[in-house]
Amino acid sequence: MEKDVTCEMDRQNKKRNCVGKNDAETDQEEEKELVGSLVVKKLPSEGCTGKNEDPLVLRTQQLFHTLLSSDCELGVVWIPGHVGIRGNEAADAAAKDGATNGTLVYWRESMAGRSLTPHYFSLEDIFATQERVPCKFILPVPRLGFLDPSSESDDIVVGTSAELPFWLARAISSRRRNIVTIDIPKIYKEAYREILKADACVVDLHKFGLFFYQFGAYISRLNHRDSAAIGAILVQTFKERFRQVMDWAHNSGTDPAISQRLDSLERSLFREGHQTQAQLDAWLSQGPERITAAQMVVNHKKRKLADLEHL
Repeated sequence: MEKDVTCEMDRQNKKRNCVGKNDAETDQEEEKELVGSLVVKKLPSEGCTGKNEDPLVLRTQQLFHTLLSSDCELGVVWIPGHVGIRGNEAADAAAKDGATNGTLVYWRESMAGRSLTPHYFSLEDIFATQERVPCKFILPVPRLGFLDPSSESDDIVVGTSAELPFWLARAISSRRRNIVTIDIPKIYKEAYREILKADACVVDLHKFGLFFYQFGAYISRLNHRDSAAIGAILVQTFKERFRQVMDWAHNSGTDPAISQRLDSLERSLFREGHQTQAQLDAWLSQGPERITAAQMVVNHKKRKLADLEHL
C-alpha cells in the first residue's frame, strides 16, 4: 500500500513539472506512469512472496521490482495468441484428442462439403504430393549428382533430367527458386486424356494412379499450356464415373475386384455409399410400426368427451 501511494505522488509531481510541454508529450508520460502504477498494484511487494511459489514467477517479480527502482522505463504490451486461427485450432484439437484418447485424428470436411482443395492435415494430401514428376534442371546444383543414377559427377549439371516428388519440384520451380522446369506426367498428357474422353467408365483408374484426382488437381494448377485441359478432363471423368461408382456401391456388395479399379477418392465414395445402403436396408427390414398418439393427446380427448357428456 505504501508503494502505491508513493508511485501516485511521484506521478502527480511529474505532472506538475510538465507545464512547459505540449499536451501530447504530457499524455504519453501520464500513460507510462499509469501503466507502471497498475503493474505495481498487480504484483506483490518486494517482501511478499504471495501464494505462488513458482521459481519463474518469483524471479520475474524480483526482476520487475529491481527495474522499478532503477531509471528504466517499463511498458506492458499485450501479445495476442493464435486463438481463432483455423489451422491452429485444428492442430490443438488433434493434439488434445491424441493425448486423451491415444488416437491420431485430423480435421476433414464432411462428404457434402468436400472438395479437392489441398489440406495441410490430410494424409491423402501428403501422399498425393509425394508422387513424382519429370523435371529438368536449368541451373547447376552442387553435391546432388546422386539424383541422376546415370551421372558420374558429384554435381547436377544444366539439362539433367530427373523425377522428383511434386512437393520438392514445386518448391524449387517457383519464381524465387527457379532451378527446375516441371513436365506433365504421362497419365495426364493428351494420349491418356483422349482415352478418358472416349469412355472413362471402362478405364482402370487405379492403374493410372492411386491419387489420380488429388494429384491431377495439383498438376492443373501448374503454369503449363495443358493445365486447363487437365482440369477439364478431371471434372468430366469424375462426372461420368460417379454414377457407376454409386451403382456398384448399392448393388455389388463388397466385391474387392471393384474397389481395385478405383482411385482413393472413388474408393472413399464407394465405401460411404455402401455403408449408406446397408443402413437403409437395415431400416427397411425392421418393417412398419404402428404410430400411436401421445398420452397428452389421449388425455385431452378424454376431457373433451367428458365435457360433451355433461352438456
